[in-house]
Amino acid sequence: MINKSLTYNPLSMIISYSAREAFRHRRKTISLVLVLFAIVYVDSVLGQGDQWQKLMNTGNGESEQGRNAEAETTYREALAIAEKFGNKDARLAATLIRLALTCQ
Repeated sequence: MINKSLTYNPLSMIISYSAREAFRHRRKTISLVLVLFAIVYVDSVLGQGDQWQKLMNTGNGESEQGRNAEAETTYREALAIAEKFGNKDARLAATLIRLALTCQ
């Protein structure tokens, strides 16, 4: 009597191998897409951080020169960017404080 579970079936081996390779390829593709997304996202956030810092520096300079109306506008632009960083980000708090001091 032959045990059917131990019989050699080349077709099932090929299908099984192909399925494993397809799964590995899909997994690699998904990983690559996630890495690319992370790079684009981080680059976007870092770019916004640079823009936020430039606006804050400009607003600080305007405020020091007594040009409060211009400083307020600049801080409001910085605030729009800072809100994208999230409620717990220190840049949001710093922007709100500068804006409040300018509007006094």
